[in-house]
Amino acid sequence: MSIVSMQKMSLVAHTSDRTRLLRIFIKLGCVELIGSKENVVVTNADIMRREKMESTKFRAAFALNFLREYSKEIIRYDKKSAPKINLKKENRLISLEEYEEVCNNTEELFAKIDEMESLNNRIVDLKSEKTRLQSQVEQLLPYKNLELNMSKIGDGAYTSVFCGLLPTQKTEEFKEELRKAYGENNGEYPFVCDLTFLDEPKEESGDEFDSLFAGRVIPGGVKTKTRPVTVVCLKENAEAVSKALAACEFMKTSFSFDATPAEKIAETEEKIRVIESTIRDLILSTKDYVKYLPTIKIVYDYYALEIAKLSVTENAARTEKAIAFEGWVPEEKVELLKKEIDEKCSTVVYAFRDPLEDELPPTVTKNSKVVGAFAGITEMFGAPNYRERDPNLFVALFYFLIFGIMIGDAGYGLIMAVACFLFVKLKKPVKNSGRMIIMFGFCGISTVIWGILFGGWFAITIPEGSFLDKITWFSPLNEPIKMFVLSLAIG
Repeated sequence: MSIVSMQKMSLVAHTSDRTRLLRIFIKLGCVELIGSKENVVVTNADIMRREKMESTKFRAAFALNFLREYSKEIIRYDKKSAPKINLKKENRLISLEEYEEVCNNTEELFAKIDEMESLNNRIVDLKSEKTRLQSQVEQLLPYKNLELNMSKIGDGAYTSVFCGLLPTQKTEEFKEELRKAYGENNGEYPFVCDLTFLDEPKEESGDEFDSLFAGRVIPGGVKTKTRPVTVVCLKENAEAVSKALAACEFMKTSFSFDATPAEKIAETEEKIRVIESTIRDLILSTKDYVKYLPTIKIVYDYYALEIAKLSVTENAARTEKAIAFEGWVPEEKVELLKKEIDEKCSTVVYAFRDPLEDELPPTVTKNSKVVGAFAGITEMFGAPNYRERDPNLFVALFYFLIFGIMIGDAGYGLIMAVACFLFVKLKKPVKNSGRMIIMFGFCGISTVIWGILFGGWFAITIPEGSFLDKITWFSPLNEPIKMFVLSLAIG
C-alpha cells in the first residue's frame, strides 16, 4: 500500500531498432515515455504515414458504427433473428502475437469494409429518395381531390387561370380583396372565381357574392393551414386578380405533370413502397457482417496504437540514423526491461537513475486486492503526487465503513455481496475491468455488518427478545442521538 519508486530511463538506439523497442515497451506495459525538447523533427514521410493510418482507423471506426446503427434497424424488421452485438470492451486478453497476426492479414476484412461502405451509400441514397418522394406526396395532398390533369391547367384564349394554395386564415381577406375589385368595376363582376376547398361545405348564405365564391366544395374534408384554390378570370382582369392573390400570400402550384394529383400520389406511394422493401432487404443483409466485429475491434485498436507509436517517434529526439527515448520505469521492472532490450536489440545504449528533486515522475500505486478494489474512488479525484502518501488505504477503510452505515440493512447487503462476487466468479473480468464490482461486493459485506448492528433486515420489525434483537446494537430511528454521535465520530 504505497507509491512505487520510479527510475528515469535514457536510451539511444539505431533507427533499425526503433520498432523492436516500441514492441518491448508495449509488451511489458511498464514504460511511460516523455517527449524530447531537442532535435524533434517531423518529416513528410511521418505526415504521410500518419494520414494513411488515420484513414485506415477511420474506416474501421466506420465499420463499427455501421454495425451499431444497422443492428438497431434490423430489430425493427425482424426482432427474432436480429444479431446480438457487443460494442463494449471485450472481456478477454489477446496476446501481442495474436494481435499482430490478425492485423497483418486484413485484406479480406477491408474488402468486407468496402462492401459495407457501398451498402451504406446505397441505403443512404434510397432513404434520401424516399424522403424526397414523401415530401412530394405531402405537397400534392392538398390537390388530391382536384380532378384535373395538371399539365392541362393553363391560360385560354380569353381567360387566365391561377391554381395554387391560399392560407386558410386569409380566406376572408381574399373575399375583401375581391369585393374591392367588384366595387371598382361599377357593379359588374370582373371575373369568375372557382375555388376548390378541402373543408366542410357551408350553408347557403344568400349573399350573391358568396354564392359565386362558393364554387365547387369537396365534402368530408379536413381542417388545414392551406386550401387549394383555382381562379379563372378574363385576361383583362388578370392583373387585378394577381394582386389580390399576392396580397393574401397565394402560392402558385409548380406541378405540371400529365396526370391528376390523385393519380400522381398513387404512383409516388407505389415507388415509396418499392424503396422501403429494397431498404428492408439491404438492412437485413447487414447481418452477414456481424461475424467480423471482433476482428474489426482488434484492427481499430491496432491502428490507434500505431498512431500513438508514431506520436512517440515524432516527439523523440532523433537524427537520420539514431533515435533517443526518455521515460519513467518502475524500479522493480528495470531489470526485466534491461533483459528484454539486451536480448532483442543490438544497437541500444541505456541508463537508469533516480529522479531529481525538480522532476515529477508519474504515480504508480501498489495495493492489496482488497484496497486496490477501492482505487477507482481515489482516481475520480486524481492520482496523488509521486512524493505524497498513497491515500488508497484511508479511502478504502472509510468508504467501506460509510457505505455500510448509509445502507444499514443486512438483507440488502447480503444480496449485494452475493450478486457482485457471483458476477466476478462467472464473468471473470480481465485486468481492472471488474474492480468496481469487487468494491461493491466488499461494500455489501460492510452493509451486512452494519445492518446486523442496526437491526436492519429488509425493514422488517424484529421481535423483542429474538436472536436478531439480542445482537442488535441500536436502531438509528429509535436512538437518533446515538446515531448522531456515531456519525460525528466516523466523520
